[in-house]
Amino acid sequence: MAKAKKETRKKEERKEEVRAAGQELARSLWRLGLVVASSPIRWLPKETRRHLRAAGREAVRAGIALNRGVLDRWEQTLADAQARLDEMEEKVSEAE
Repeated sequence: MAKAKKETRKKEERKEEVRAAGQELARSLWRLGLVVASSPIRWLPKETRRHLRAAGREAVRAGIALNRGVLDRWEQTLADAQARLDEMEEKVSEAE
């Protein structure tokens, strides 16, 4: 019985090692991709890089604002639907 527990523990430890190695590999590949993708930018003049970074930040802000707008609209739609549902339930209760 003790042998079976040790084997199970070893298997779990091995799974955890493999999982951790996979995560580290994914992180490394991500970092490599960022370096490769940004290497042409490093060849640009300093002023152009600054403008490009500023444009990137602005694009991120615009994306966040767009997402907020969509979420706000969804919340309003859900609130309206809930209000209509409450009204219908109230009418049904009154009819009974």
